[in-house]
Amino acid sequence: SGADLVAQQIGGLALVERDPFRAEALQISLPSLLIFSATSIPERKTATHSHLDRLREQGFPSSFSSLLEALRASSHRAVQAVRSEDLSGLGQEMNLYGSLLHQHGLESAATTALRTEISQMPEVLGVKGSGALQTDALV
Repeated sequence: SGADLVAQQIGGLALVERDPFRAEALQISLPSLLIFSATSIPERKTATHSHLDRLREQGFPSSFSSLLEALRASSHRAVQAVRSEDLSGLGQEMNLYGSLLHQHGLESAATTALRTEISQMPEVLGVKGSGALQTDALV
């Protein structure tokens, strides 16, 4: 945690890597980017520390190592799409990332429903949540 603070300081679209630490502003021309925040809706907000405590109590499923590899690969492809200004590729990776989290029980039902509904709009290239259980916002 804390990458969100680094990204906020950088502003715009930011790449933050943990090991070794690296933070970089990424440039891409987006026709529009919408962020729907749910942080002011108490029943929608999931506290990250509470979510992590529950995961620890459950013993982090063994499938998480394969999930982390799949998320890293998707993130890498998303960064490459940004660098080559491939908006369609970025949207595909956003959708894949959200789907991977959903498949592993790391997305709330409310977020899944909204992500599904929004992604069906023809002008939307990709949708993913952010925060614990993807409940903070939809991008």
